[in-house]
Amino acid sequence: MAEQKGPRKQGKHRGGDSIAHPEALLTGSSKHSPFHLGRGEIGARSASKPKAPSCSNCGTVAKLCTGREIFKNSTNTSAPFYSYLFWKCPACPDSHCGCQPHSDIPLGTPGDSRTREARQAAHLMFDPRWKPRVGESIPPHVVTARRSSAYAWLASAMGLPVEECHIGMFDYNRCRQAMTVIANSGSPTTAVKTSTDVAT
Repeated sequence: MAEQKGPRKQGKHRGGDSIAHPEALLTGSSKHSPFHLGRGEIGARSASKPKAPSCSNCGTVAKLCTGREIFKNSTNTSAPFYSYLFWKCPACPDSHCGCQPHSDIPLGTPGDSRTREARQAAHLMFDPRWKPRVGESIPPHVVTARRSSAYAWLASAMGLPVEECHIGMFDYNRCRQAMTVIANSGSPTTAVKTSTDVAT
């Protein structure tokens, strides 16, 4: 008979470590990486402290903060994103980017509202090249391979190194370039398939 596990103890991380106070995560006095501070939960520890991204507008190194600073002028004081982590440019008031789930790893580079809107538009054009269609069941590793293949194609088409080709890192003009390349390339179904696709 399988052993039944009791409820997880409060104040403990999944790995057994004590959960640090949320404010300590922003001051650097804790080794934990937060993902939703409002719920008092902490994600897995970062293997190493993430490198602070630079603003796509001015090049200034960003600072880690919570959504309360990003959306401080919002009238919705109960918004859950107040407790999320963001990287914010200290020189450009409107330039910021979010973090990967369960971490303080940046989702690209901080950008102003125009840049963020351009990134969203680029994603709408690019993502159908690798994301599963509605009702399509694909193993996660195949989805990852498709995404890598799609970005490799985009990097080649834009004349960029693969490591620099990520929409979340693009500035406004590069987003416009990406959208032009994607629009001129035809249907998303023409994207190069991976060997994993063929095998499955």
